[in-house]
Amino acid sequence: MHYTVEAFPHDNYLEISLKGDVLKDTDAEKMQNLIIDYLREYKTKYNAVLIDMRELGRRASITSTFFRTGLVPNDVKYIRVAFLDLMLPQSTIKVAETMYRNKGINVKLFYDYNEAKTWLTKTPSL
Repeated sequence: MHYTVEAFPHDNYLEISLKGDVLKDTDAEKMQNLIIDYLREYKTKYNAVLIDMRELGRRASITSTFFRTGLVPNDVKYIRVAFLDLMLPQSTIKVAETMYRNKGINVKLFYDYNEAKTWLTKTPSL
């Protein structure tokens, strides 16, 4: 495994930190499954999660991301998700947000930590 996934509970949201490199699509799937496990573990306390990808190097393709959006289980789709990233261009961000929203997941991508945190704590759920 060339990456780590760690969870950090805050007062109003759960923060999940992703670090390392996603070398192949199976790594991306395993990483997604770890995130889903954390969401299930903390779902009684939080309906918002910040996924910090700023220290994630190599990533899965947008095509892989598209297919993985369909694998998100219904029991965690209600959670608002803010992705924090510095590498994705604005055009890719819009495509990714649309893919997740089309699957019923309230997702927004951010470049700024404080903006992501504000969106999570101020925006009502779907």
